[in-house]
Amino acid sequence: MRSTRRTNRYHWAWHRWARFIAQRLILRSVVFSTVRVTVEGEANLEELKRPYLVVANHSSHLDAPLLVTALPWRITRHMAVAVAADYFYEQRWRRTLTSFFFNSYPVERGRGKKREAGLSVTLLRENVPLAIFPEGTRSRTGKMGTFKPGVAALARALRAPVLPVALVGAHEAMPPGSSWPKAGRLPVKVIIGKPIQARPGEKLPDLNDRVATQVRHMVTNQTPYVLVPESAPSGHEYDDGDQAREETARVGDDTSRAGSEAAGETSRHGREAEPAGADASGNDTNGATEPVPAAAAAAGNPADEPAEGKRRRGIFRRAKRTRTGRHSNAPTDDNAGHRQPDAEVDGEADPGGQR
Repeated sequence: MRSTRRTNRYHWAWHRWARFIAQRLILRSVVFSTVRVTVEGEANLEELKRPYLVVANHSSHLDAPLLVTALPWRITRHMAVAVAADYFYEQRWRRTLTSFFFNSYPVERGRGKKREAGLSVTLLRENVPLAIFPEGTRSRTGKMGTFKPGVAALARALRAPVLPVALVGAHEAMPPGSSWPKAGRLPVKVIIGKPIQARPGEKLPDLNDRVATQVRHMVTNQTPYVLVPESAPSGHEYDDGDQAREETARVGDDTSRAGSEAAGETSRHGREAEPAGADASGNDTNGATEPVPAAAAAAGNPADEPAEGKRRRGIFRRAKRTRTGRHSNAPTDDNAGHRQPDAEVDGEADPGGQR
């Protein structure tokens, strides 16, 4: 779309290179010498294409300088920053400096007739990315306020991606009422999140909540990685991709459940196949219950073994006791304190033997 008279400045090449000097050489030197800036999440910018909307929490006059100096030049090269018309555009000298350093455009706050109405839409249609603070004003306490739905409306109407950015530490470094950052180069983080795209049929409040939730999460946890689930809020109309993902997850759950039931069925059939009156060790208990000795507990719980293993152990022990009884005719002395030959097998006590 061709530029109009009021948007010509945002496309001038000489103005763009003048901003490069103002932002990257002058302003960046001032900002990075007064605070310690750390940038995280730059990998989320790889596939970002114009036009886009950069949104961030707002708690300090340091926020806009951080955006235009900490983000890569390819992101800020054409970016226009929304500023309050009643503060930055009332005096000529302030308007000139703001336009020169931030490539700003005025946003009139409050209700009533607005002289610059529709400028955001015009710039986006002319492929100019925008940086907007959806809270509308600086937070006086440092806590993030409620996002106004203007950004979500622009993103949904023009199908423009929203780039969430969290500014952490700016309020402490330069709180409202300060004209200069505090001494000591306090730490400040610029955290870049994953771009958000409006979903087909997504309602305006839902999209606005998604954007605000992601920025709030990054501010709170100081990480660009979203740990909260990205499920669609109530009222969301799912597309084919969402339905396919849900169907795949449902099939996976059914398969896992079927496997668990099959394993339980196999274990039950194995227990039923054991001879009546025989315990897990193959000893004939005739319905009596014997305590498990300490040696057996140390060797492990036989109940944890598969059914096939239990049957094999029982057959082996019965065969061993049979061989021992057939070939050993020597008398035994119960009072001598010696164990019978078959008194203990693999750490399990024979119910009939004594110690």
